[in-house]
Amino acid sequence: MLPFLDLNDYPYKAGFERGRFCGAFRPDLTCCLPCPLEYWSYSDEFSQNVDSAHWVNLPAMICQIFLLLTFIVLPPEKSHRHYLSVGLCLALILLEVSSEDVWLADMGKG
Repeated sequence: MLPFLDLNDYPYKAGFERGRFCGAFRPDLTCCLPCPLEYWSYSDEFSQNVDSAHWVNLPAMICQIFLLLTFIVLPPEKSHRHYLSVGLCLALILLEVSSEDVWLADMGKG
């Protein structure tokens, strides 16, 4: 059995209406997937894959911090630092920290 629900049974009351995943099968019948949509649009291993990505992200962040420390400690002739590589390293660290922060907040809930 398909997980589609009749749109007329669930009228719009609040929330992000355009976020619904609906389709017209006939002119008189429009059906929608129930929320949360990721349960129906992604594989069953989706949350496990997200957790795996966070565990891969952790050593990547440690390596980025180590690289930034070498830029600080070593002379420019040895580290080949440049403002573009330092900026990219800082941007990646910020991206990794934000990803880990969301992951740690989710771990605290469950």
